[in-house]
Amino acid sequence: MSYVVFLILAVVCAALAAALIWYERNHSPAMNSDRADWAAEREFVYSAADPSLHDEFHRGGMAIPGDPAIVDVAYGSYFGAAAYVFDLRETATIVAVSRGVSSGALLDLRPEAQHAPGEPGMEPLGALGPRVLYTNNAEVARRVADRRMITFAEQVPDYIESLWNEGEWTLASMEVTDDPDDLDEALEAVRRFGDLLRVLPPEGHARVVTAGGPRDPGQPVPVRSGTESGR
Repeated sequence: MSYVVFLILAVVCAALAAALIWYERNHSPAMNSDRADWAAEREFVYSAADPSLHDEFHRGGMAIPGDPAIVDVAYGSYFGAAAYVFDLRETATIVAVSRGVSSGALLDLRPEAQHAPGEPGMEPLGALGPRVLYTNNAEVARRVADRRMITFAEQVPDYIESLWNEGEWTLASMEVTDDPDDLDEALEAVRRFGDLLRVLPPEGHARVVTAGGPRDPGQPVPVRSGTESGR
């Protein structure tokens, strides 16, 4: 009799253990081992999710209907600057590197074939290689869009869908990926973009000082509207 009771208890315990494992797999945030491994190799800290980043980032590739959850977050330091790599669940991978200073002049660099930014006030400044620069401040952006920016635009990896500045950060978006080389290249592209934006006027200032003149031949080719092109 005691043997039968013991056997029943063993079966019940095994069933409970299996149910617990199933529950944890389906209800607990799953660690993305690839992203976690990438983070560990670069001394970044990994977390399964960080909803607070929605309060920090809204523009560019973050402007996704429905506000997808922010998951698979890696946080650390890249060349001395704070950096994030995270996913908008099943939507995009985002890379962010801090510039340390914010500016009211907003820029968004994306391929010509891609839709323009949807936020108010962002207008096309011109073509920089295969990409178009959008801005809310054409006067400032013309001075920033010099030969160095054009060279950078020509070198940005094709898989990066957009680059933009927001607050004290520069960011990039791309299709969801955990490819280590893609993430490393994206971090470097965002860092370089941020370096080029060092000349942006700080928040509250209107002017920018660069080495290029107002008629720098390296400036972007204007993108004309349908009305203008028909004249």
